[in-house]
Amino acid sequence: MHCYLGTSVTMKYNPELSIKENAVANGLSEASIRRYIKINNIDRRYEAGVKLYLAVKRLQRLHPDWSARAIARELKISQTTVSRYQKMDTFGISEGKKSVIIPHFDSNTPIDFTKIEEYNTDLVKVVPFSRSGLIYYGWDISFGNMNPKYPLDVFGHHFTCPEIPYIACFYGEKNTDCIRIQKEIITFAKGAKRCKQIYRRNEINTKFGRADFHESTWHFHLMLYLVWCKCLQNPEFAQMLLAIPDDWVIIENQNGFNSIGTVGDWGCVNVIAEKERRQINKAIKQSQERNKVKRKDSAKLETGQHGIWIGMNHQGKILMACRAALRTNSIPYIDFNSLNMAHIYFLGNLLRFPE
Repeated sequence: MHCYLGTSVTMKYNPELSIKENAVANGLSEASIRRYIKINNIDRRYEAGVKLYLAVKRLQRLHPDWSARAIARELKISQTTVSRYQKMDTFGISEGKKSVIIPHFDSNTPIDFTKIEEYNTDLVKVVPFSRSGLIYYGWDISFGNMNPKYPLDVFGHHFTCPEIPYIACFYGEKNTDCIRIQKEIITFAKGAKRCKQIYRRNEINTKFGRADFHESTWHFHLMLYLVWCKCLQNPEFAQMLLAIPDDWVIIENQNGFNSIGTVGDWGCVNVIAEKERRQINKAIKQSQERNKVKRKDSAKLETGQHGIWIGMNHQGKILMACRAALRTNSIPYIDFNSLNMAHIYFLGNLLRFPE
């Protein structure tokens, strides 16, 4: 929510709704909604295009054998549009677009995991994290889910990071195959990245996974719950998160990701920042400083404050919700009801989350 045109009227614009529906929801006229859209440079066709692009990429990943025609039939769009999106590495970003309002979270505010975010670095300050060990404007931004430095105990077992129990819950059915795979994941000792390769991307195993895992939003709340447990059980991680001021947007930097269907989903992409980062790294390699600057430390180059970051930014939203909860000594809005309704089994036992 934010002030509309400097008056005391507050409104909540929802890009998923029509102009008429937004008008009804906010008690305003359609002319007022159109004026709001114009003043804030909101491109409704652009937002719709980004959402379709991500939907095409997601189906392409989930069903690699599907033709463009099959995807078009599923999404009820033209085959030409699907073919065009399939050839794109990232959705085209136009110059001069405004960013959305910085997401605000508290114990009464659920996260919208369906909304595509757009952060214009001319208007907002961004913390784009990726690998562990990166320093950004003097902050340690090792926020990744695979960092073994911050383990957690959940579901009666010890895990090196949130990613592993999250993967295990993908096999949250009560059958012998899922129980077998969960046992393998619990004892897996080759790291979260390798675990993800074997149990999230290998058809030999994934065919036993839950069909509803990606078709609903409960798995986002599962990750939120796991990251929150990580915050509570690792004071050092909590302090690292609290060090980021509230007016800085946290995003997962997915520039350079090669996995079809994941880019712009859990994080954001920024073609301008990535191009600048590569140019600077190339210059460093060619200079006498190349032995002093590691590629791993590229975040120190601070190129993230250029261009426009766009994506659903699920992980960034989760971290910002946890930051807000830690700041106010509360808990983030976790939809425990949806987690209980999902009937997630762990080693054959039904998981029960607090109401």
